[in-house]
Amino acid sequence: MLKALLPVSVMFIFVAVTAATAEDRELTFHSGTEFAAAYEKQIAQGFRPIDLAMFTEKQTARLAVLWAKRQQPEFHVQVGISVDDFQEKTNELRAKGFRMARVAADRAGANLNYSAIWEKSDEPVHVRVGFATAKFKADAKQLFSEGSCPLHLTVSSVNGAGYYSCLWDIAGEPKRELERDLTQTQVTRAIPKREKDGFRILQVCGYAVGKADRYACVWERSKGPMREVTIRQTQTGLVRALKRMQAKGLQPDRISVYPAGGQTRFAVVWDEE
Repeated sequence: MLKALLPVSVMFIFVAVTAATAEDRELTFHSGTEFAAAYEKQIAQGFRPIDLAMFTEKQTARLAVLWAKRQQPEFHVQVGISVDDFQEKTNELRAKGFRMARVAADRAGANLNYSAIWEKSDEPVHVRVGFATAKFKADAKQLFSEGSCPLHLTVSSVNGAGYYSCLWDIAGEPKRELERDLTQTQVTRAIPKREKDGFRILQVCGYAVGKADRYACVWERSKGPMREVTIRQTQTGLVRALKRMQAKGLQPDRISVYPAGGQTRFAVVWDEE
């Protein structure tokens, strides 16, 4: 039997006394029941969650959470809820002036469960969750034509197929583009090529297509140093990469978890502090 994440809801107003010159970040892995205790500990140390990913390992639903010490407005986090509860919470928070900043999803039996981070913001977003490939492609085409662009994407692997959950920035700035069904090699080769066109990698999402692993990338037109990407890493490899990258002055910015080669794998975008 699959052990599901227990729904956990937390809200916090974070007020920093001073801003750090370099932002500290940490990465944790735990079940939903462990998340509540981890949250209290991290908040007490001045951290807040900035990204999260859901995955199943040994029939147990788990979370990977990226934490940062930073100044932020009021925010709300909820993990491991059904699509109906997710929609209800989204409507409730939208009425209170929150917009969704991150969304994650994972299978729960024949359905998907969701986790999300909402932040106090006046900038509106479109929220689309649990779309099969054909529906997502049609919806993306429509939203791009209206001037919206992807803000955050997660792709959930269910029975060898990808299901897309995406947040769309209605303002459409800065310009972002989306590519799907890339191989690991294609992602690696695309990063310097797109850099020359003025686009930096914003996010890489791994997912399973049959027995193969594929990747969806969000590219953002922005200036700055070229971001680095690590793909297909195990949890042990990711922990080692975290130390190596931080020694180079790089911090994890976006995280994706997916099945590949019979193991849980991680794809991470690294940015300068």
